[in-house]
Amino acid sequence: MRTTRRAVPDRHVPAHDRDAAKANSLAAALGPHRAALLRAHGAVVVADSVARAVMIAIYMAENAAVALACGAPHRTVPSLSQGEVEETARRLLTPATVARVWAGRVGRLPQQRGQ
Repeated sequence: MRTTRRAVPDRHVPAHDRDAAKANSLAAALGPHRAALLRAHGAVVVADSVARAVMIAIYMAENAAVALACGAPHRTVPSLSQGEVEETARRLLTPATVARVWAGRVGRLPQQRGQ
C-alpha cells in the first residue's frame, strides 16, 4: 500500500509465530515508518500514545478508502511529496489535534449500562 512517496512496509508475521526474532524483524521493517501492513492480518501502527496510534490508524484507513475510490491499484493515484508528508504530520499530530480527534471518537462509543 502506498499513501505517500514512501511505501508502507509489508511484513508476513503469522499470529502463531510471535517470537523475539519476528518482533525484531517487524521493528526493522518499520524503521522510520509509523505503520506496517501484516500480510493477511491487517496493519500495525506505532506511536508515543494510544490516542496518536488510533488517530494514525483512522487516517490511514480513510486515505486507503480514498485511494481505492480513485482507482488504486489499477491506476496511479497522486501522492504527497516528502515535504507535504512532513508538513501534514507536523500539523495533524499536534497534542491538541490528537486530543480533539480522540475525544470525538471516544464520544461516539456506545455508553455501557450502569455508567
